[in-house]
Amino acid sequence: MSRSATRARTQASNQISQLLVTAPEDLRERLHGAPLDLLETGTAFRVRDNDDTLAAITRLALCDLARRVEHLDEQLARTKARLARITAVVAPEPVAVCGLGPDVVGTTAAHCR
Repeated sequence: MSRSATRARTQASNQISQLLVTAPEDLRERLHGAPLDLLETGTAFRVRDNDDTLAAITRLALCDLARRVEHLDEQLARTKARLARITAVVAPEPVAVCGLGPDVVGTTAAHCR
């Protein structure tokens, strides 16, 4: 699940970048240089139901994509926390001695069984 969520997050982030390239100039200027705030700004966009302008549709798409990225970030955090707990129980030695992370230990343990 972690791998697919990471891929989906990357796709959504790439779509945001691509959308910004083709966005109307005023919107592009408003969002330029704020990559860290972009998700926060994107999720805050509001679009009236009857506004079908290019700028409105672009803001709507940015909002949807930003929300998708935030959702995937939350999903990844939950998955990583759970994997760390499971790994610490199933294979505590490699985690403690070698300092290996749950991704490496989990993958190795799954292939060794």
